[in-house]
Amino acid sequence: MNNKYYIEITPLDKEKDNLERFAGYDPKSFSKNDTGYDWLEYEDSKCIVFENPHGGSPLEISIGDDGRFTLYFSEHHAH
Repeated sequence: MNNKYYIEITPLDKEKDNLERFAGYDPKSFSKNDTGYDWLEYEDSKCIVFENPHGGSPLEISIGDDGRFTLYFSEHHAH
């Protein structure tokens, strides 16, 4: 793409960065083979989970599905 505001990012390449950046929140990374994460579309997809410090629903970031990040919180999600 020839747009100076467009930056190509490969989400799976950012998994380690995200785990390190948010280490204070004790994130966990799961794959399609982990119990409860078989909904991930591809074998190499990951889901980074951040527990809610106030209880309730965790924040989940799915990376790798169709080359994008997807954020999930409770019943909501955004690409």
